Amino acid sequence: MKQILQIISIFLFVNAYAQDANQLLVEYHFKNDYYSNEETLVVKNNTTLYTNDELNLTNDDNVAQNEDGNYLIGQKKISLKKKSIYGNLKNNTYSIIMPSKKKTYFVKDSLGDLDWKIHPKDTLKIGDYLCTKATLNFRGRDYIAYFTEEIPIPAGPWKFKALPGLILFIQSTSGTLTYSWQVKKIVLPFNAKIDLQSPNNFNDKAISLKEYVGIIDEKHLSDAKILDARAPKDTAVESTKIRRLGIELVYEWEK
Repeated sequence: MKQILQIISIFLFVNAYAQDANQLLVEYHFKNDYYSNEETLVVKNNTTLYTNDELNLTNDDNVAQNEDGNYLIGQKKISLKKKSIYGNLKNNTYSIIMPSKKKTYFVKDSLGDLDWKIHPKDTLKIGDYLCTKATLNFRGRDYIAYFTEEIPIPAGPWKFKALPGLILFIQSTSGTLTYSWQVKKIVLPFNAKIDLQSPNNFNDKAISLKEYVGIIDEKHLSDAKILDARAPKDTAVESTKIRRLGIELVYEWEK
């Protein structure tokens, strides 16, 4: 198994004169094979808001050749706009605002119960918190997570939830790319006023996750066909197919 984590300090801020003891803020450090970023979770009762920092990177690495003689070409430019995921822990629904280069998409997602497997004898200390291991297969990837019942809030990064406590660390263990989220800071209670409700006009603009995935897949397929068409005449080009590399690989309607 891959080396899972190197523990960093976690800061817990407690205010004895809290205005709202039910609101929590968690900052996570997100990482995959191409970049890392900071992401934030705010939870109040059964409502959540998950956002990422904007990010613009240029990859100046030269084309590399691996031991098998294959050439590895990394993504030249990485640009992330702020994504907002409004969640409801009770009914497993998400209202997602997805900005892209030319358009902002309003996407509705609905999850069934996440089939977590809890390993009560496998524990780990993360910062000051005793955590318990859990495993999950979610939309085409396997994950290993550590959660703490010392903060009995069933939330976590991205769309991961429904454990008996807050998720402090989670990492994918299958797929071409590795994705991980590690807690950086916990603020409990969190007193700032944050609007955890999606915009009033969200439903007027919203499309289903299935529709959104279809749009994105079609765009990637079109881009791939353009690249294939630019190949030299004598180059053998295999049939162009969609190959997803994001967090979510396979959806419920595709099984």
